[in-house]
Amino acid sequence: PRMSAAAWAAIVQITGFETESMLPVIAFSAAFYLITYWFVVNPGKVIDKIGNLLFPVLIIVVTAVIVKSIVSPISREWAAPAFDQNPVVYGFLEGYATADLQCALLFGIIVIHGIRNAGITGKAINRNLIKIGIVGLGLLMITILGHMIAGANTGGTIDLTLSALYTEMVLQLWGSAGGILFNIALIAAALTTAVGAVSSTSEIWEEILHEKNERLFTYKNFCIVSCALSCVVSFADLDTIVRVVGPVLDACYPPAIVIAMYYCICRKPDMPENLRAAKWAFITSFAVSLLQLAVRYSVMFGLGWTWLEGFYGSLPLAEYSLAWLPFSLIAYAGARWLPGMLPHVTLVRQ
Repeated sequence: PRMSAAAWAAIVQITGFETESMLPVIAFSAAFYLITYWFVVNPGKVIDKIGNLLFPVLIIVVTAVIVKSIVSPISREWAAPAFDQNPVVYGFLEGYATADLQCALLFGIIVIHGIRNAGITGKAINRNLIKIGIVGLGLLMITILGHMIAGANTGGTIDLTLSALYTEMVLQLWGSAGGILFNIALIAAALTTAVGAVSSTSEIWEEILHEKNERLFTYKNFCIVSCALSCVVSFADLDTIVRVVGPVLDACYPPAIVIAMYYCICRKPDMPENLRAAKWAFITSFAVSLLQLAVRYSVMFGLGWTWLEGFYGSLPLAEYSLAWLPFSLIAYAGARWLPGMLPHVTLVRQ
């Protein structure tokens, strides 16, 4: 919903279209998710459709924006940092909003399908995943660095946020024609994200629930439900979606980090002892994140849960929004090694 709302906001900003009626945004969202459904209805061809149709448009426009912002910057003065805390911590926490890690965990399913559909099997799948990861990480690093420079080159002259800031930057760099091309790329990026998220999550839900009711819990039905719910949520404006739903996304990030770090670092991830420890680290990180979520909503909606705010604030690293980290490490260590330190007791039925 956030991506489709961003695409609609950019259309309104570029065209100057204004209306109090909800019909235009409803029509746009309905069309957006009908197209999304067309992409995902055949999961075996999702990766080909994304690669052949959406990605080339996106990469060309992003490259054009970054190069133009460097060659002809909007301002010769770099924008001052919008934060006063440790830049590493700030960048780490602000990175939550990108949902890159969640998308990576989900889209991995689609990438593996694409590799298998190309006739690659066995250990060659892992080798190709490593190559894809290196290329993807390299492209991501370059584009993020490029966008950092492009944003700094505005000199702080654009008093906007989110996609509105980016759209205005494109308009100043390339004019209305560039704005239209950018909007096409933004819609392509939004579709890429929506297609990946709907397809992968629908496959996961089908795997979990299909045996309970094979006619009801199907991949296509989950795609329909996901598209319909996303369409309804996207009727809200982008700022509202980010403000209200953003904290939920942030709460899901620490468990995703735990999963990713576990499978990257643990040498024997399939061992029962390691899996047990990872499970408790995951649960602990999510529990602490839910606590932080409740605190953020208390402040946002004026719920007056001062006692909860005080309790969370007393946790280590809470001031950096990283309270989940030490507790997850303790949970992992305790679940991994404490059972082995306890005396072994055998119960014998007499």
